[in-house]
Formats: sequence, C-alpha cells, structure tokens
Amino acid sequence: MSLLIATNKLDVATLRLNDCEKHVKEIRTNSEDGLSVARNALAREAKHSPLVFVDDDVELSEELWNLIGCLPPRWREKYIYMSQGGNHPTSRVMILPQNAFNDIGGFDENIRYNGEDFDFYLRAQRKGYFVVVIPNTEIKHKPHKKSHWFNYHFEAPYVRIKHHKVGVNFFFYRNPIVMLLRIMGFLYYRLIKRTERYPVD
Repeated sequence: MSLLIATNKLDVATLRLNDCEKHVKEIRTNSEDGLSVARNALAREAKHSPLVFVDDDVELSEELWNLIGCLPPRWREKYIYMSQGGNHPTSRVMILPQNAFNDIGGFDENIRYNGEDFDFYLRAQRKGYFVVVIPNTEIKHKPHKKSHWFNYHFEAPYVRIKHHKVGVNFFFYRNPIVMLLRIMGFLYYRLIKRTERYPVD
C-alpha cells in the first residue's frame, strides 16, 4: 500500500505516531500549493495500491492497519473507506484502490480550502462506489484550527452549487459574518464564476 500525506510540516506527526514502515510499502509526503493539488500529485506518483490518504497529524489504531492489510479482493472494485465526519465522510483518512481514484477523477483542484472531500464523496457515489465510514474510535485526531477562515466560508458554496446541494439552511448560521460570506460566495460561484454543475439525477 502507499501512504500519502499532503503536508508542509517538517515534523509529520502521522509518521511519528504510527509504526508506518511495518505496514506500508511506500510513504510519500509533499507540500504543493493546495490540498487537492498535493494529493493528486501524490496519487500520480504512487507505485502501490491501495492508496491510503492520511492527514499529517493522525494516529490510526492497530485494528485499522490490520483491516487495510487484509481487505478482500472484491473491495478493490467498488469500495472506498473514508473517516467519519459531521455531515458527510471526510478524507482525513481515505483508503481506496488507485484505479478507483483515477476513475473518480481525483480531487477537484479548484478547491483550496473547503469541501474537497465532500466533492470527492459525491462524485464517488455518482460513479457507483460504496463508501464505508471508518468510525472515529479507529482514529486519533486533534480538531483543526481553521486557517484562512474568510476563504473557508466564502468557498463553501462551490461544491454545493456544483452538486445541486444548496438549501436555505446552508446560509442560516449563528455567526452573521459566516452567513454573509456564504451568501457572497454563492453569488460569486453561481453568477460570476458560473460554476459548472452536474446534471440533475
């Protein structure tokens, strides 16, 4: 398997916290501009399948390592493992065959701050892949401090417009600044940027 970590840190906690060399055939890290760009570059360079995408500060349980190592051949066809998130699975930890990653089209490189895993998850479903959620009990991870706070919320409507997932509730947020950013982002991506949308199912 190939362990892929998109990071610009010198001290990568994931490598320190996990006995990675015991489990994986290949470890690759990089720090290219934007998470989606970095992960796509890592996937292109990977020499072994499955691809195991992991954040740079995650500790995986021994049980999860063992699961990855003994996945039956049939899973490689249409199964993707993603870590548990709030409203949708996340790519904090994501395990899938290399050919599946290529078939889905990788991560959308237009996304720099918010929603690349939600977009990937929705596109995987469109392609007929089954997403298996990894319980949080199998992963130790500290909550991220959101850098680029302004951009994070401004970009949030992009994926929802692309996949026809914009509802009124999306704009109602307790913080009025967040509401304003999401409305501005929606107007920008819908009317100015004219985000390309998938056909309605």
